[in-house]
Amino acid sequence: MGRRKPLLDAMAGLTGIDAERAKYDHMWRQSDYHRYSPGAASVGHALKMLACVPGQSIIDWGCGPGAAMRLLASAGLQVTGVDLSSVAAGFCGAGVVVGDIATVTLPPAEWAYCCDVMEHLPPDRVDAALANIARHTLLGGYLRICHVPDGFGEGALHLTVEPPEWWTPRIAKHFRIDAHGAVGDRDSSWWVVSHV
Repeated sequence: MGRRKPLLDAMAGLTGIDAERAKYDHMWRQSDYHRYSPGAASVGHALKMLACVPGQSIIDWGCGPGAAMRLLASAGLQVTGVDLSSVAAGFCGAGVVVGDIATVTLPPAEWAYCCDVMEHLPPDRVDAALANIARHTLLGGYLRICHVPDGFGEGALHLTVEPPEWWTPRIAKHFRIDAHGAVGDRDSSWWVVSHV
């Protein structure tokens, strides 16, 4: 319970997307929150599964402090990041748009990359986020979603904790699913998708 009060204080009086933005601005100020990046850990697998070509564009949806962005760029991709938190975006440098992944508008990219993000959304925003990612994706993408509650201790960060069977039809509403599998510990799953 030690760190929960500062998180609640950061969200006091706010609702909806404003509360979510305040929550993640608070979280990204905690140095231990960005020590591990599931997005960075998945880049190698994503690049192996996708047919990305150096010089192509990719959007990292929910980029956080940019660890995956840097790896994607080192593979020769033109990377744009999107994150709700201006604090997280501040760690990235250039190439980040601060905005809500369900509503932000930016130029489309060949590829989408979204790891450890969708489960952070409230269930009623999942469809809008997937639809917006699909609208901005020309070829396809890689999604990784965690199925278990987060363990950070600041209160609930994973708001949509559902099994792969719940996620698959929602993803299929917006993309063709080309491949799907479990991440090592089976706490997360990945999907390789194509534009429809």
